[in-house]
Amino acid sequence: MESKEILRNLLRQKLKVRRQKDVKRIGQEQDLLTKHLIDFLKQKTGVWAAFNPIHDEPSLSESIESCRHIQWVYPLVEGNTLSFWKPQSLGDWRSGYLGILEPDPKKSQFISIPQIDGFLIPGLGFDTNGARLGRGKGFYDRALEMSPGEKVGVAFSVQVLADELACDPWDILMDALVTDVEVKKFPRPGKK
Repeated sequence: MESKEILRNLLRQKLKVRRQKDVKRIGQEQDLLTKHLIDFLKQKTGVWAAFNPIHDEPSLSESIESCRHIQWVYPLVEGNTLSFWKPQSLGDWRSGYLGILEPDPKKSQFISIPQIDGFLIPGLGFDTNGARLGRGKGFYDRALEMSPGEKVGVAFSVQVLADELACDPWDILMDALVTDVEVKKFPRPGKK
């Protein structure tokens, strides 16, 4: 097994080359991923956390727009932690960590992590057992370690690794993974 940092660098390079060469294919994969995510979310209710994408992450905007039966909240980076907020209008956003559009806490409603029924989670890579390789800061792992909510990775199939990822004790496993190819569920002992 390769170290996480080596895998991160390999995936970043792979995604960069893909972005430069396969723009049409990326659009087709985004359409398929959106369809799978909408189908998955049709069954869900309550409060769900989404994310605004950076770099090569999939866009969630069409899926969120199609699933208005769900109340959507978004992460805000505060120091080395994530908190989640529900914007009330288009003017409730600001540029935040890494230039990501984040809810403005002065204009948005705070939602505590235990109130969130599910999380759509980005990552650089995922394996076929639900392990996630993030960008290395541990934001999601720390935020979700005590959450009973459903944890759903969202990525393009090119980000799914054939080899098993090495997991540290603090790594949070996904309950499902939505890609342009499929929705894969990972049953966990003790989870519904």
